[in-house]
Amino acid sequence: MADRVAVTRPVPPLVSAPSARTAQSGRRVLVALDRTGAAVLTPIRRRAIRDGLTIVGFLGVAFLFVKTVIEGGGADTRAFWGIHLDSLYGGLQWLQNGAHIYSPAFYEALLPLSFLTWPVFVAVWAAIALACLVWIVRPGPWLGVAVLWVGIVGEIQGGNIHMLMAAAIVAGFRYPEAWSLLLLTKVVPGIGVLWFPLRGDWRGFTRAIGATVAIAAVSFVVAPALWFDWIRLLLGLTHYASQGATTLFGVPLLPRVAIALVVLAWGARTNRAWVLPIVAVLASPLVNVAPSMLVACIPLARERRWATAGRRLRVNAHVEREAGQGIVEYGIILGLMAIVAALALVFFGDQIRAIISVFAK
Repeated sequence: MADRVAVTRPVPPLVSAPSARTAQSGRRVLVALDRTGAAVLTPIRRRAIRDGLTIVGFLGVAFLFVKTVIEGGGADTRAFWGIHLDSLYGGLQWLQNGAHIYSPAFYEALLPLSFLTWPVFVAVWAAIALACLVWIVRPGPWLGVAVLWVGIVGEIQGGNIHMLMAAAIVAGFRYPEAWSLLLLTKVVPGIGVLWFPLRGDWRGFTRAIGATVAIAAVSFVVAPALWFDWIRLLLGLTHYASQGATTLFGVPLLPRVAIALVVLAWGARTNRAWVLPIVAVLASPLVNVAPSMLVACIPLARERRWATAGRRLRVNAHVEREAGQGIVEYGIILGLMAIVAALALVFFGDQIRAIISVFAK
């Protein structure tokens, strides 16, 4: 008997022919865009832009430091110098320049700096804030982007503690004890510490709360009356929760805290650590000066594949330069960026100083 030949019927496509052609056309467009981007932003050009932004970053840090020292610090800087524990909470009220509204533990830690002269303290305080900024974003192109952000400029000029808080958020993933800074200063942004129990990391939560309680206990033993004064101060500030000074786009503090908790729960569930600075900003009592903390999103949002791509890019750029390819183009791009920066300082120096002075108030 002759063998029967099995005849298989053709399987109909899962999508129609027009849909398949559309998908293929979309893929072609993406491939063309990718090739165009690779042709325009060659490794040597990317390296030149990255190096240029890095140089801008270091120059910006130096400029902010010198300008802050020359101008004598900002309004918030006064609150951290010349501390007298015997009259810590009996003077200025909240929203007044130089008011003391943080826990006694924080001011006790800053007490040694009060023995410095005012100009030296301004320099030290600005150096601490800028060191936190550099540590958060690391030396690189993001440093250049950060120093060009008006929020960062206003923060450094004003002398608040948001750079310290941003650094504490980033460090808190390795050292949960760092969250004690937020809990013992602005208090409400410290709700980000709930990241640990929401992630099931009870050990990290215990370390954060344990360190906060330990610091507070030592401070209470040193000056128990100050802690009662601070608690009374916090209770007296609750009426500000519905005032315009604490609103963001018309949303007062308490609804913002609820929104921050929802964002925090979503970020913890999906392992998106970069939401923590956003949570801290949303939960900040005086929200108009808090956005500079968003700089902490930069290191928390980085992924391993971007780091790998960066290492590969550095190797390729190094090979090109070693081979003598693109070195002229590299120098031209860096030179153009330097010329643009110099022209901006020459022609728009007054405008830049005006903007900085507005946000430094």
